[in-house]
Amino acid sequence: MENQENLSKILLDSIQEITKEFQEMPYNFFYEEDLRARLYNILREKINYKINLPIEKFGTKEWKNKNNVEKLEINPVKAEYSQVKFYKNLFGKSKFDIVILKDNNKETDFYLWPCSVIIEIKYSTNEMGQNAGRHYDDLIKIQNYKYKNSIKISLHFDLYDIDQEKIAIVNNYPCYKTIDIKFRQEIPENFDSDKIHVFYISSNGNIFYDYKEINN
Repeated sequence: MENQENLSKILLDSIQEITKEFQEMPYNFFYEEDLRARLYNILREKINYKINLPIEKFGTKEWKNKNNVEKLEINPVKAEYSQVKFYKNLFGKSKFDIVILKDNNKETDFYLWPCSVIIEIKYSTNEMGQNAGRHYDDLIKIQNYKYKNSIKISLHFDLYDIDQEKIAIVNNYPCYKTIDIKFRQEIPENFDSDKIHVFYISSNGNIFYDYKEINN
């Protein structure tokens, strides 16, 4: 069973773990997909509960009979999870990088299940975050997610060194300034569901954070 407080701790521990790995050897991560895959595996290892799929909707009769399957219990961590139900008109941008599906869900369509956690990842490999504009799309996509009581996280990794002086420049990027994000070096103790939690993670050891209030 999911628990909001435990989930917050797992998420914080997981972000800290991938941040440490990234900062120790950023060139282990050539692409955004490398970061996504690693964080996905970290979360899969840490999440210790399962969710149940409606057995009548999934699996062939032959497979269920052969393996004596009476219930379908799966790990709730999913990658590239589609949420078309909520994003019919958002230019086809309907997938989240990583999600944790909600437990005790009544939805019978697995591909429309509400999410307890949604995570978007961006990776800048050009100096001073020339790809930062793409992060704005993630923030808007997360902001528009309609399901209540979900933890929303946006991670921006930067291959280059970002210090206090440079983060002031980053704060003036239109993608952040437009929605009033001002990064600072304060990490939350838990994740509230009424905020988008935004991290800017530099390879030189710095991690910056801010949040945006949203109306569920």
